[in-house]
Amino acid sequence: MVVPSKCKAAIIGSGGKTIIAISREFDVKINVAKDHNEGSFDEDLNDYTSNVTLFGDFESVNQAKERISKIVKEETKNAVIKINVADELLIPFINFDKIEGVSESIKTQFYTSSGDIVISGLREEASAAKTTIQSYIDNLSLQLTEQKVKIPKKFQFLINAANIKEKYNVVVSFPADIKDEFVTFAGEESKVKEAIDFARNSSKTYIVDTLDISKAHSKNVQHAKALVLYFSKYTVLSKIQQENPAVIITLPAPEE
Repeated sequence: MVVPSKCKAAIIGSGGKTIIAISREFDVKINVAKDHNEGSFDEDLNDYTSNVTLFGDFESVNQAKERISKIVKEETKNAVIKINVADELLIPFINFDKIEGVSESIKTQFYTSSGDIVISGLREEASAAKTTIQSYIDNLSLQLTEQKVKIPKKFQFLINAANIKEKYNVVVSFPADIKDEFVTFAGEESKVKEAIDFARNSSKTYIVDTLDISKAHSKNVQHAKALVLYFSKYTVLSKIQQENPAVIITLPAPEE
């Protein structure tokens, strides 16, 4: 028979007490392998398996195996199971409040940085929760899509990503490269279209005016960049922003 490697200590017992007692009670010889079986790692058990070999007559061996199985069951009654969400698109949309059928005694933790969902509780309940959560993730992946929309860099700051997430449950991602003008909208297909229309229409309510700092300083670009860093570090424009809440003030990145 095979057992989880972490159960070997319980099967053997302190000073061999447990394994000796089983051997004597059922008149069998029991050999517990020191090494684990190669390629036997079980994700749900988070452990490898090891062989336990029993020698004796048929009935005695079966009775001894049953006793060992009870020890294994007790040692593995609790489980910590991990699910990894490999698709980063899904991570912002996972909502455990929408997952039905998971026992209240099950504890779930979601680490968004790694995409790991950790499920802990009684083994049978944890295994059932894993199946339910995995099914939810699989269905979610079928519902989501992403669309890239070309929006000039100077207008991207008009898009209120937080408002769009709250209103449409669509995540807006802005390009890291200053030369990239494509903004990504991710969510349910129908909601993505609505979010894009909303972003376009809401941006039309603004008038965009640009102040070229370098021109105001004899076209000294380095001086202009230094001013941008100063404004950013000391938030000197925050008072103007507070006094004019309907106005959006944005500064260029130093590399611009």
